[in-house]
Amino acid sequence: NIPIEIGGASPAALRRAAVMGDGWLEIGSDDLEDLGAKMEVVRGHRVRSGREDLPFEFTAGVGTDLDTIRRAQELGVTRIVAGATPMHGRVAAEDVRDFTARFADEVMAKL
Repeated sequence: NIPIEIGGASPAALRRAAVMGDGWLEIGSDDLEDLGAKMEVVRGHRVRSGREDLPFEFTAGVGTDLDTIRRAQELGVTRIVAGATPMHGRVAAEDVRDFTARFADEVMAKL
């Protein structure tokens, strides 16, 4: 089966992810505290629906620095979405190259 991650931030979306999905794709969290609170809502729905023992992914785009990613991992985030930030409205090839090199050296090599 193909895992289905459900995104959203509304109470209904968090419930759907917990009771129907194989993961939750974080959308619109203000900070790690907000992310953690939403994750707890999802976990609560998983327990109430008897799905707490099934595999489940928490995917978040919380930042690209090592400290933030480690803190997200401590909350239970299992996947990170990271990418180059658009400069002047679009991402140029050199932005992607520079981001990838920095991310590999400063984050991936240390996790």
